[in-house]
Formats: sequence, C-alpha cells, structure tokens
Amino acid sequence: MEHREKVHNVDAPAMEKIRESGRFARTIAMAAVLLLLNGVIWPSWAVALEVERQKDIAEQARWEANNQHLDQVLKHVRNKVHDRKAAIDQRLAKEGGMLDNMLSAIGLSQLTLESVEDLSWLAGRADNLHQQALKEFDATGKRLREKQLPEKIQQRHAEARQQYRERYQTMQVRMAAMLEAESLQEQQDAAASLKEWMDSFTLEKPRDPFDPNNLPWGTPDPNLTPEPSTTARELSARNALPLFERGVQLASNVITQDMLGQPGGPTEGDLAATLDAQLTDAVRAKAQALDHDPVAIYQWVRNNIEFIPSHGSIQGADYTLQHGKGNAYDTASLLVALLRAANIPARYTFGTVQMPADQVMNWVGNVNTPQAASDLLGQGGIPNVGMVSGGEITHINLEHVWVEAWIDYHPSRGAKHSVGDSWVPMDASFKQYEYTEGMALEEQVPFDAQGLAQTIEQQSTINEEEGWVQGVPQQAMEDAFADYRAQLEAFLENQAPDATVGEVLGTQNIKTVIHQQLAAGLPYQLLTRKLVASELSDSLRWKFRYQLYTNQFGRQGSELISIQQPTVALAGRKLALSFKPATPEDEETLASYLPEPDENGEVDPNDIPDTLPGYLIDLTGEFTIGNEVVATATTNTAMGSELQSEMGYWQPNQGWRTSQNEAVPREYRALALNLQGISQSQAQDLQINLESTRQKLEAEDF
Repeated sequence: MEHREKVHNVDAPAMEKIRESGRFARTIAMAAVLLLLNGVIWPSWAVALEVERQKDIAEQARWEANNQHLDQVLKHVRNKVHDRKAAIDQRLAKEGGMLDNMLSAIGLSQLTLESVEDLSWLAGRADNLHQQALKEFDATGKRLREKQLPEKIQQRHAEARQQYRERYQTMQVRMAAMLEAESLQEQQDAAASLKEWMDSFTLEKPRDPFDPNNLPWGTPDPNLTPEPSTTARELSARNALPLFERGVQLASNVITQDMLGQPGGPTEGDLAATLDAQLTDAVRAKAQALDHDPVAIYQWVRNNIEFIPSHGSIQGADYTLQHGKGNAYDTASLLVALLRAANIPARYTFGTVQMPADQVMNWVGNVNTPQAASDLLGQGGIPNVGMVSGGEITHINLEHVWVEAWIDYHPSRGAKHSVGDSWVPMDASFKQYEYTEGMALEEQVPFDAQGLAQTIEQQSTINEEEGWVQGVPQQAMEDAFADYRAQLEAFLENQAPDATVGEVLGTQNIKTVIHQQLAAGLPYQLLTRKLVASELSDSLRWKFRYQLYTNQFGRQGSELISIQQPTVALAGRKLALSFKPATPEDEETLASYLPEPDENGEVDPNDIPDTLPGYLIDLTGEFTIGNEVVATATTNTAMGSELQSEMGYWQPNQGWRTSQNEAVPREYRALALNLQGISQSQAQDLQINLESTRQKLEAEDF
C-alpha cells in the first residue's frame, strides 16, 4: 500500500502535466483551425460582405446625386406611398375580416404593420431639403429688399413662401399619421389621406410626351379615304363647290364694268389674286419671263412642277413655284396665278375622271401594281377606286382638279393670243415620267445604325422617368458618319468614279411636251359634269391649328391662345411660341438677375444665372408668324409653370388630326410645318443664315 501510495504521489504531477499538455495541444489545434478558417474561408466571406457594403454605398451616393432637389425626393415619397397603400389594401382584403375589424376598433388587431422604414428615411431626407428650401426663400427675400424691387414682387414672394410652408406642413402631418399608425387599418387610412394629398399637385418636370401612334402627321390610312363622287351634285356637296356655272362673257382680257352681264365668259374673280393663287412678285416675274404667253405658261408648269399624290390645297402658288413640286391643287393654283398675272382669265375646274391604270402607276412614282397606285392615292387623301376588268384593275377613277383659261382659241388654238374667245382646259399636274434605277447604296455599303444606337445608349445618361438625356457622344456620332462617308466615297471611287448624282441615286424626269398650240381636250375621260370656280372653297384647304391652355390637373384648362389658319398662308413661314415679361415689374425683376456689364459694356455669358425664381416672374405668351405677333395669351402665367398645348392638321374629307404636348412659360418653341417638303430656295436661305450665325459665334460677336 505504501508502495502504491508512493507511486501515486510521484505520478500525480506527471498526469497533470499530461492533461495540461493535452489542453495546450487542443488549444493549439483550435488556434490552428481558427487561423485556417480566418486565412482561407473568412476572407472571401468578409470580402463578399465588404463588396456588398461598397455597392450599397455607391448606390446610395448615386441616388443622392440624382435626387438633390426636394421635388425629386417627394416624387419618390409619392411612389412609395402608392406602393404601400396598394400592399395594405391587398393584405386587408385577404387577411382582414369582421373579427379583425372589431379588434382594430379596440386596438387589438392581430395583423402586423406594413414596413415603412424606407418611407421614414425618405421623409427625413425631404425634411432636410425642406429646411434648405426655407433658407433659399429667406435669401431670395433678402435679395429682393436689397435690390429694392417693387412691393408687388416682394408681396408675391411672401405669399409664395407662406403657401409653400403650409402645403409642406400639411404633408408632414399626414406623413406622421402613416409612420406612427398602430394598426394596419390606421396605416391604410393614413396612406389614403397622404396619397390623395400628394396626387393633388404635380412633381414631374413638364416634358412633351412621345406617342408614335398619336402624332399630328404620319401615313394616312387609305381605307379612310372616300370613293370618288359619281355625280356633279355629290361632288358639289362634298367640296362646297358651285353646282352651276355663273359668269359673264367678255370680248377682251381687260375686264371693265361695261363688259359684265353676258353669260358663259369670265368674271372679275377669274383675274383676281386669291389665298391659293397668290400674285406675288415671284409669280409676276415668272409670267413676264414666259412672255405672258398662255402656251408657254402652261408648258412650263407642266414640264417643271413634279407631282405629289395628295389631296387639297396645301401650299399654294407661290410656294409651289419655289418648291418645284405640288399636288394637283397646288399645281392648278400656280397655273391659275401665272395666267392671271399675264392678264389671262383662269379658273379651277373639278370632276371625277378615269385614267388608265398603267399611266397612274407611272404618275405616282413608278409603282409595280395598280393596287399600289390606288393605295398611294388614298394615303394622300385623293378619293379613288380601281376599276376591274378581266380580274385586273385596268383603270382608276379619281376626283381631280385642273384649269380652264379664257384663250384666243380660234383660229390659232392659243398660239397667237390676243382676245379670248373660249374656255380651254389645261392639266399641268397629270404627266408621265422617265425613271432610272440608282446604285442601291444601302445594300452595297450598309450603315451600322444599330451599332451607333448602342454606342449612344451606352455613353449617354438617360433618365427615362423624367424624360431627359445628357452626355450624348457627339464625337462618336460625327466619327461614325465620317467613317460611313469615307466608305461611300471609297466604294464610288472603285466602282463608278465618273458617276453622276442621278446615276448614283436614280432619276425621275418629267417627259417634257413642247407644242406650239393648246390641246382641245383632256388626256383622260371625264365621268361627271365638270364644276368650275374662281377660287377654291375653304373645305378644300388644309388647315393648321395651335392651341395653348392652362394646366388643370394634367388636363386642358382655360384657353390662352388659339391659332387656326390654312396651311397655304403658312407655307415656308416661321412659327413660334414665346413668352415675355407680363408687366414692367416682372421685367425689372428679371433684369435684376442678369449680370451687370463690365467697363466695355459687355456681359460674360458665364455670369448668367442657371436658375431663376420663376414664381416671382409672370410671363405673357405670344404666337408669331414670321416676325408678326398674331396672338397674345389672355392670361399671364408664372415662369416655369405648366401649360397644355394641342396642334395638328385638318385634312379635306378626313378632319382634324392633332396631338397634345406640354409647354413651359420660359421656353421658346419654334414650329416648322413640313407640308410637302422644303424648297431649294428655303434650304439655301437656311444655309446662308446658319453660315452667318456660325461666323458670329466664331468671332464671339454675341
């Protein structure tokens, strides 16, 4: 026993050491494992967390950079309120019931509240910006006093500040009710109240909506175009034309009062200038250049004015002369104007006619089928119908207009004109063309439009919600066009170095007709009795309308400006909507924000302010045609407020086609009516103006 005891006493410290060494080994092992985990596994996990955290920080920074103004933040608040209310409504519809409603009444509802943490954060962000807005109001008020601006303006400022503060406080109260609600039902009521309040005012910046399906122009539906009239009475009723001829026959081209009273001949109206047949200086000069000869006048118009398949008076005589193109009505107006400028009575003649289908196909643009020709006429609004024989369209019936002139027809058939004796028909619009095919460059040298579009999208900052684009890569666009131009030039240099423009693009040339005498009839069959008139009726004229309204909760309010005129009166003219200070006080306030000139009387454009307190400045809208103000707004509006506008065309037989837009009283809006293309003289004038402007900018002649 003693021996064993002795051994026990001797071995105890050793066993303790062994146990301690085991614990130490376990500790070392644990430490090694921890080091392994920390060195291998945890870094990837920690890095992932850090990456996510940095992403959140970057996203938050981007959000704050794009939402530095109170209206932007309030828009997010409104959207969140809409989402929360919809979610609450859905939950109550599914989870709520009579029992829960009873429990809610005594504060014992079992439904959890909808999370509003993000809404609470947005509310805090809005409150910070609200305090900044109040400071800006105070700074503006101080500036108005220092500049000693009129009391009327200072009072306007005080009222605007008070109104803003009251509206924001109302929103704060309703927001607090939603954030502090103790039941889902209370949240629903508070969300509904807050939503109703925020929906009562607009937070988005005004911008023009773009709907490609709702524009005041486009390709008309040929199915909407009526079939041609089958009788003179129907033609008269549709186009407001006189059904029966009224006139006095004359023995001279110079009309005097003592010549009136004989039936069948010209009237005073057959020599008068009209809205469509304007006797401008250019028209008179062209008539003189053609020696006032009716044969030369007719043949010049027929051989030089290209036909456009559309219906109704669109651009009139003067613009058709400039443009070198026009439909049957515009061509007739030019012919009438030139004849009247030569002191030859002329009038419009109307009827439903029948033309061979193959000639119509050539006439409208060298289309491949009679149906395509009929559709093209219908798209232009020309009443027409294909006549089928043997299962094919052989002829096309259509409503048409041409000219009759009071010509010395016997015995020279107009070759020697002195005293008129007969009405002679002249159709200068119906003609045939010679066509040549071009080189199909779009197939030989294709342009990568999709690639350019992707480059623009990738390098631009696009805000679809607010409708704006910044940072468009102008240089990339110029490089793409320059590269394509170089490809075209290289292709042409290799394939056809001596090619003309016509050979490259293709040609369409009128088959000219030169005769010494006038024909006795028309080159097609007349189906109805003809109708005649000295002037086109208003129902045959295209019209343009522009209307400006106040904004009433996103809809048209009271009318401010209304313009409606035939397009013949506007062809080639500049149209614009602009705004000016409404009163001397408004002008003084606006001028107070402009920088003072230096000692040389010059103003540095960089000193012009980026923003203005629009609520202080009332503006009056003006609509100008050319350089003339033709309409002034009936009511003044604050700079930067929202307005509604509507504009579009009225087309004979089809009525109005308009689109709505948003306008802002601070903008200058230029309008251009692309009626049937731009004339060469207009393009040259534009080129000259742009070149002059470029030279002034380069010379810093501001």
